Amino acid sequence: MLDSALDSTPVEPVLAVAAASSSFPVARWDRYEFLALLGRGGMGSVYKARDRRILRTVALKFISGAGEQLQQRFAQEARMQARIDHPGICKVLEVGEVEGKAYIAMQLVEGQSLHRAKSTLSLREKVAIIKDTAEALHVAHEAGIIHRDIKPANVLGVLLLDGEGVRLKVLDFGLSGQSTGGSPIAGTLAYMAPELFSGKRATASSDVYAAGMVLAELLLGRHPFAGEQTEAALIKRVRDSAPDLSELRNPYLASVLGRALHKVPARRPSDAATFMRELLAAAELKLPRESAEVRDSYLMAAPFTGREGELARLTGALNRTRMAQGSAWLVSGESGVGKSRLIEELRSLALISSVLVFRGQAVSAAGSAYKLWRDVLR
Repeated sequence: MLDSALDSTPVEPVLAVAAASSSFPVARWDRYEFLALLGRGGMGSVYKARDRRILRTVALKFISGAGEQLQQRFAQEARMQARIDHPGICKVLEVGEVEGKAYIAMQLVEGQSLHRAKSTLSLREKVAIIKDTAEALHVAHEAGIIHRDIKPANVLGVLLLDGEGVRLKVLDFGLSGQSTGGSPIAGTLAYMAPELFSGKRATASSDVYAAGMVLAELLLGRHPFAGEQTEAALIKRVRDSAPDLSELRNPYLASVLGRALHKVPARRPSDAATFMRELLAAAELKLPRESAEVRDSYLMAAPFTGREGELARLTGALNRTRMAQGSAWLVSGESGVGKSRLIEELRSLALISSVLVFRGQAVSAAGSAYKLWRDVLR
């Protein structure tokens, strides 16, 4: 079987095993202390590490190989993820370079990828996971970002302690790209939409197809096209054959899944949010109440317009700060004029410039003394 085609080597938590310092990309580093190898993927290796400055444990990703093209793709992953702040998407904390090696410090998520956990999940949990994946993808799509490599190894599940199911994080936007303009074929063959093999660009619809294929694999207990012995045979099945969903006992769920996996993009759900709603209806699950965090993520995903001048001034101040010419700025204005979004854009630019960003919040009418600095000092 083409294991590499069905799901490339997952970057996921493994048993923490002490490793010699020679196995890490940087032998001696005063910034991060390496703790363990977490996994290896198509773009690089991921390590568990501790930030020596603020004692925060992170997932540290280094690019594999060299060359300008790979470096650009690595920087692209950081830019894409830094722009999105959603509970279902792994957060980028810092981007930098050490000894000529580019790295990304990301939120460390303790859990199992679907690649490992799929056999232990209930039907309700499987549907809920793809629902959450579709929601996270929709926020990314609203920001003009296509993931292009949704597969079980890139969906990390964390079992909730209150027994309410599974919370997830969508990982690895290393193959992601803007939704405008063409791009070469990239991804994991068995989860790629048929049109991609004809030279069509990746779209939100191809991400929906990939999410549908992951759900089909979860529900059937195997990939619908498992068993092919060559990449050519697998690609032919993807392009020409409809997945066999006859084993599914719920005909409504099979119908929704069949639409998501349609060979013609226009016949699929119009977007990831529509797929999410149709999936919940077919599984007779209620649409959960949208949290404030999710609502804010949609607002931040919208195109940034109207404050380009202010952002340019703050970016100039950021660049001067990097040259040891610091300054303090007050951003003021009426409620709803875009102050928070402006600061978020600046935060994203700072992260991809390897600047350590702290955030504090306080209110004028309540709260303890120095509350503004509490989270910073922690």
